[in-house]
Amino acid sequence: MQRKHPLWFLLPLALLLPLAACSGQAPAADAPQEAAAYTLAPYTPTAQEETLLQAYELTQDNAAAFTFQNPEQDLALYVQVYRLGEDGAWQSAEEVSAGLVLPPQGEGLVTLQLEDSGAVVTRTLYDGSLQAGGAGPLSGAEAAGARVKLFLSQAQPIQEDVPIPLALLVYGEDGDNDALAALTLEDYFTPENLTGLGQVQVVTATFSAAGL
Repeated sequence: MQRKHPLWFLLPLALLLPLAACSGQAPAADAPQEAAAYTLAPYTPTAQEETLLQAYELTQDNAAAFTFQNPEQDLALYVQVYRLGEDGAWQSAEEVSAGLVLPPQGEGLVTLQLEDSGAVVTRTLYDGSLQAGGAGPLSGAEAAGARVKLFLSQAQPIQEDVPIPLALLVYGEDGDNDALAALTLEDYFTPENLTGLGQVQVVTATFSAAGL
């Protein structure tokens, strides 16, 4: 039986500490325009943070963290979990949704935790506020013979109301399926092409002005 870690909710706080020192640093005047873009990007833990994560049995295979800087406007950040339906369309799988309203240029952290059961826990941290969400176990996930886990690996520009896929997860029985090896995060935008691969779920982050 997989052990649960009740102190996992403290880890985003530990991971965010190094960001506090960087959040007040403005881009250099002669920096390229691309460097000043508002993005959501993977966060690379320090060696000390890696040791802390390993102590809780969290690795690059079952946990991920992402930093963000909100554009120059008030936006809400929604981190959502979807599962692929039999009709080839994404269906919300959230038991609890995680979202935060961010001020202009607000910086923060998003973390994902994946369970062997297929459950996903999402956490969004900004300025001391922590919002948790996620989806429950996925039927048959633990018995699946093949798994694909893809995480966002490059910084993505933030565009209002345009979802950014953070993770694409496939639980299937055919480990020799060439289609599994060819998957990318961009396949989120064409879910109809993911049918027949097994059970599929995705985690997205969306910056939106809707509902503010």
